[in-house]
Amino acid sequence: MVQPMSETEAQSLIARCNKGNEIDLFDRHIHLVDDFVVMWNNAEAPAGSEVAGELCARNINAVEAMRLVAARTNVPVAEVMYFSSEEGIIIQRRIPGVLLFDVIRDMSAEQLAIALFQVAQLVCQLAKEQITTCPLTAAGGHRIFQPTAEEHLTQLSPDELTRQVFILSHLDLHPSNIIITEDWSQVAGLIDWERAAYVPLETASYAHEICGWSCCPPEWGLLFEYVKDMMGLRKL
Repeated sequence: MVQPMSETEAQSLIARCNKGNEIDLFDRHIHLVDDFVVMWNNAEAPAGSEVAGELCARNINAVEAMRLVAARTNVPVAEVMYFSSEEGIIIQRRIPGVLLFDVIRDMSAEQLAIALFQVAQLVCQLAKEQITTCPLTAAGGHRIFQPTAEEHLTQLSPDELTRQVFILSHLDLHPSNIIITEDWSQVAGLIDWERAAYVPLETASYAHEICGWSCCPPEWGLLFEYVKDMMGLRKL
């Protein structure tokens, strides 16, 4: 696939990454350089190791998910500018705004309700992307990277699985993965798509609920109840 950013441009951005513009360090380095977010795998995961292989698969899944969502839906995602699976590097265009996680406790009940409604609408848009074969990651893999979603799938019998429609789900809708506008009025984008997969709606709901977002107001746990209402599936 032709990439919007050349190898030379990408390497120039990577060379400018430093401690001053690093915004996160967990299983990968994340830097904000100009209008771009530069990410690469943590050096503590050596090439060829099981951890490195897992990170590579998750990177591929994230990129495939963002490209699929951008092409087929109106769900706002970052534009992937450059990707190297060999080097574990993703460069994407920055989405302006603030993390919902950083402001959720300061929002009024009305502001939170609006945000929740908008996220539910986006979940419903994703749900229009469906397959009928079996649970798959966005990149087509059989292993689901969201542990609680995998747990829920193992609880379904083969007969139950054959009756399911598998919808595209983000599977990590934590407020730290949702960007809203500076005035808190609109959802500006969903980020961190590495766990995205085609799963039953109930699996996506279970994964959201079981994580128990203690950092969020109780209303946040109702997200998939709103989704079910919108999709006419309240009895599920």
